[in-house]
Amino acid sequence: MDFAYAPLVAELERRLAAQGVLAMGAGRVKASAGHKRELLALASRRLGRRFIAGFARDLSRSTAHPFLQALLATRTPARMLVQWQRLEVLAHAANRVCTLEVHGDSVRLLRTTVAGAAPSVHEDVLVVELLAGVLEAMGAVRARVTNLGRAPGGRRWKVGWQAWAQTSRRGHLAPWGASGDFARAAFALLLDDPALSLRSLARRLMVSPRTLQRRLHEAGTATRLLTRTVRLVRAGDSLVSGPDRASLTTVAQACGFADSAHFSREFRALIGVQPGQFARALTHR
Repeated sequence: MDFAYAPLVAELERRLAAQGVLAMGAGRVKASAGHKRELLALASRRLGRRFIAGFARDLSRSTAHPFLQALLATRTPARMLVQWQRLEVLAHAANRVCTLEVHGDSVRLLRTTVAGAAPSVHEDVLVVELLAGVLEAMGAVRARVTNLGRAPGGRRWKVGWQAWAQTSRRGHLAPWGASGDFARAAFALLLDDPALSLRSLARRLMVSPRTLQRRLHEAGTATRLLTRTVRLVRAGDSLVSGPDRASLTTVAQACGFADSAHFSREFRALIGVQPGQFARALTHR
């Protein structure tokens, strides 16, 4: 999805560097649709479709991004896809997902474009596998993606599953745009208590503050960035929690922002849209 260029590209670059396919920091450019497409083409060429599929599933299982929170707040595949489509419009995504059919054990989708070149098969795989991962987090058992081939305007895909479980199997939340065990562990602690200081976090993780700073820097983040993200995760959860969503002022105060203006600036800077726009785009569950 276009809203996720910056964190998605950053995480994809880290994964490719870990595989020895990309040198971190070499030739880095501002996150964009074109850069994302180039990275996905490189990943497919060197590591294959399975790598892209695994990358997408990992994102869907763990990330705390408010857009994915909104998807996971829905209760059925059909409603989740409507939510996704609304968020694509909100994010001005050039490529879109159209729902063709919804059955008890599968959905059929058309991935197409509304502006510019048609999406590549690599981009399609990323999006459809991400949706499959969301469906698994909602209750689908062993969701599997099938390429049904080209169609007028794009490419058709099927996501099928063996059964539908009654309970969600949502994975452990992790910060977007960062990786590494220390970043995930610090993020989990901050979700419980956003007021934790660097010294307190280091003590709970049984390392020195300087070591924690170094490990977080290696993961592409810092304590202040994780705290900022946690506040936005909490705010996103409040905005998607139900039809009687709290006002922006109430959400801002509850999540540690100075006022609604500060909250709006922070939300737009990290998420790409205003919180009011995000809230209005949400469907009821």
